[in-house]
Amino acid sequence: MTPESLREQLQGFQRSHAREERSAWGQARLAPLPAVDDEFSDLFRGETFADVREMFRGTQGRHRRWDRFIVAGRQRRECRDERRALAASLQQVRLGDGVGEDEAAMEQALALAAAGEYREDEDGPCGNDAVPRHLLAQRAGLEDRRRRSEEEGSEEIRQALPAGRADDIWRSLIGPAGFLRRGDGEIRRGDGLESGCLPEAIPQLIHLVIQSGAGLEAWDAQLRAAGSALALAHMPPDLAAEDRWLPGEEGAGVYGRLWARRLLDPSWLESVGVIGLRQEVVAGQARERLAARLLALADAVMEGRPGPLPPGWRWLASWPADSAAAMAQLCGLPTARAMLHDEHLAALLDHVLLRRWGHRWESSRQGADLLRQLWSEGWARPLTELLSLLGESDPHGDVLMEKF
Repeated sequence: MTPESLREQLQGFQRSHAREERSAWGQARLAPLPAVDDEFSDLFRGETFADVREMFRGTQGRHRRWDRFIVAGRQRRECRDERRALAASLQQVRLGDGVGEDEAAMEQALALAAAGEYREDEDGPCGNDAVPRHLLAQRAGLEDRRRRSEEEGSEEIRQALPAGRADDIWRSLIGPAGFLRRGDGEIRRGDGLESGCLPEAIPQLIHLVIQSGAGLEAWDAQLRAAGSALALAHMPPDLAAEDRWLPGEEGAGVYGRLWARRLLDPSWLESVGVIGLRQEVVAGQARERLAARLLALADAVMEGRPGPLPPGWRWLASWPADSAAAMAQLCGLPTARAMLHDEHLAALLDHVLLRRWGHRWESSRQGADLLRQLWSEGWARPLTELLSLLGESDPHGDVLMEKF
């Protein structure tokens, strides 16, 4: 296989994956579906693995990203019959055909986990435990915020952050500083059961799916999806396919978490119509919610668990703990370590932008220029390396505690 044919196959795989994802977005699903693995099975053959090692021998970052992609696909292929059966069970669950299929899906999820299904962060580059240990050392303060987050009523927050404001949020992100400019890809917006970002062709066409809802959870999800979409739509089309489609230790989710951190800032809340004392109330509640999330992620990392489930996967909460953990792993949900890494890098990037351009950095042309420069690298260089070039490093995660 030549580099050109390999890259064509990779792009075809990712586009098919996005197409299948859109049809089941917001519901129980495997990612990628077994049908996509079947269609592009040549990508995961032993010969392809050897070819990749030869082609990318001198480029460590690309070599590692290809390795992880192919190894994950090969391990899925080893369990393809079980994964097909699980996909069929989940389809029945989506159609509401009874508890029996739900129980069958649980059993298949456990069987696949026992067979050693691939976990993406098993030997990941962000395996250092310094950040979760640092967070857990601050447990008392974070626990206090988490307790308040659980005790506070949400009705005032829902009124301050009403449903139906997706257009206002979107304009606040792209308007003042010009984050999207001529020549960038198209972000096609639509409604769905869950907010998210689905790239069909990076950067030419990115689907931004929005679930309209009120309150912090809904706005956080919309901001995360929008931030990821902006990063993907800006990548230059002439980047090598792997530098667009195969993120390493961080991906578009970092930029999604960066935009979600706008909820912590009263001045941004004011700019989208949250008025009066409500700005401080919402920002305070957002900090408490983030404290709870960081503590839960740190606990999950240290205990080797998948971590908190995204809102769209709450259906797993009714499953036995082992089955829910296995399904979270098998469906391709991010692991706790990857989610905490995204939070850490987003906080560090937010720190850079705040220090240089103030609390309303999203309206700064210079801030937009810096982010666009980072986006233009794609995944060719790790974000940690790019931030170190800006003179920023934070090995222990101190920056995560700045808001608290």
